Amino acid sequence: MQRKYFLILNSKSRKVSKDKSGFLKALSQHGIEIERIFELSDSNNLKKQLSTINPKSSIILIASGDGAVSSVIDYFVYTEALVGIIPMGTANSFARSLGIPSELNDALEVIKANYFTQIDLGKIGNDYFANTANIGISSLINQSVNDSTKSIFGRSAYLFSAVYHLLFAKSFDLVITDENKSKNYFRSVELLIANGQYQGGINLAPNASLKSSQINLRIVKAGFMSKFKLLVFWLGRVFGQTWFKDIIVDLEGKSFLIETKPKLRVDIDGEGGIATPFEISIAPKAINIIIKENASKKIN
Repeated sequence: MQRKYFLILNSKSRKVSKDKSGFLKALSQHGIEIERIFELSDSNNLKKQLSTINPKSSIILIASGDGAVSSVIDYFVYTEALVGIIPMGTANSFARSLGIPSELNDALEVIKANYFTQIDLGKIGNDYFANTANIGISSLINQSVNDSTKSIFGRSAYLFSAVYHLLFAKSFDLVITDENKSKNYFRSVELLIANGQYQGGINLAPNASLKSSQINLRIVKAGFMSKFKLLVFWLGRVFGQTWFKDIIVDLEGKSFLIETKPKLRVDIDGEGGIATPFEISIAPKAINIIIKENASKKIN
């Protein structure tokens, strides 16, 4: 049975809002004929509408940025649906973690190649997430960058916000309890919870893998000039270098309890989430996703 394409579209995403008709035309030019389009903005009806799709005969294309991808990916966890990501946001970190090109035509070529694999998802409470979550400076950065600033400045909006919060953000007490009930105590300015490698379009968690069945935690310790060192660390990662690694502690495991003092909000794939304390875990092989042809299976 040949699968049908369904499209979940975020018309407010930076690239789609500039030329929606051109985007839809590009799909058609690549032989991707859409059976039905679901608007992400229609959140009240989206779950009901998606429930009408037969996952066994469907390829679900999500054309959006990172936050929107995470908001809908729950619908396809442990189903037979195939999911394809078309990166249409600002940073497109999840697509980068998958190796999906940012250029539209190249991304559509990956979709048409018909290769897929199973990947893990992270889980905070009962909410699945695709790529990364964080507490501290990165969360503050994402909270202060809205759709308007992203549409004007693009990825530079994150840079401007980062400079501000690196100057004024405060450190916090962090307690991480692993699956064996062992506790780790830190004074920290940043916690990165990584399923994929990329955040803000930068490879900040090179040890993370979407197929490892492990969650990677990257703790940035507070201390003398720690925020300056974090900035240099981020800049180094842009060029594939690891500078000031002494401020970083890495932990890996299948589940953790995260506690902070004061209570802090977690940012999940660029969107607001719950406050601490919370549990995080890994959902192994949770979703079938289209990637480049080094994947394990080809779509029938």
